[in-house]
Amino acid sequence: MAKTLELERFQEADFALLNSHVRDPKFLLQWAGPKYQFPLTYEQISFRDAKTIGSKKAVYVFKAMEAGSNRTIGFIELVIRDYIQRTAIVESVLIYDEYRGKGFGKQLARAIIHFAFADLGMDELLLGVFDFNKPAIACYKDLGFEQIEIINMKSPFEDTIWNSLIMSLPRSRWKQ
Repeated sequence: MAKTLELERFQEADFALLNSHVRDPKFLLQWAGPKYQFPLTYEQISFRDAKTIGSKKAVYVFKAMEAGSNRTIGFIELVIRDYIQRTAIVESVLIYDEYRGKGFGKQLARAIIHFAFADLGMDELLLGVFDFNKPAIACYKDLGFEQIEIINMKSPFEDTIWNSLIMSLPRSRWKQ
């Protein structure tokens, strides 16, 4: 039977492992978009984790743990876009290199979807994924996400355009 994932709050002690996977500015941009600057620091992450909307948390920062072990296999964030409209954005999905290709990406996406819909009562999830990340796009589509928009972003690397696909998962398409 495949191992499962659990989400745990990201702590300062988890930063060294995360940072060891953020090799260069291009990878940081591919993984997290423009919200972080290279070199990544724990202060950048903790600043986002501390954000609130009124008295409610605005950003949830998690590490992905293999259930029944102490192995951290990735990182993910959930940003609350609007508590009234009940929309949130899945961001910064990262499965560490040694765990890729083993189904953990889909498990991590399922875990954050469950957290957003079941625990927080969200009605819609959004995410952005670069069009060259075919495995992630296939994973998200399999989970019910559909593309709703394309955003062209001029990359600071080799002066190229990166297309970011904006995908949506309304609660009605959630595969529990």
